[in-house]
Amino acid sequence: MTSITDMAVTVEEQGDGAFVWKLIAATNTEASDALHYRIVQTASAPQASYMSALALGVSAMRRIAATRRAGGPSSRF
Repeated sequence: MTSITDMAVTVEEQGDGAFVWKLIAATNTEASDALHYRIVQTASAPQASYMSALALGVSAMRRIAATRRAGGPSSRF
């Protein structure tokens, strides 16, 4: 299970004015000194601005953190 502290939000522009957030999680790779990440969740729809996409991505991460604190399912990540 990935710790919430190993997760990050990133935003990609997928065209003019189409911004999509992605939650990424660090993977445990001892064979390399570089950090590797995998996508664990993505936006269902693009946003018109970077800031809007970022805010929605942070909100998604907060929901995951709240679920984990409450003892809810987190094996998906």
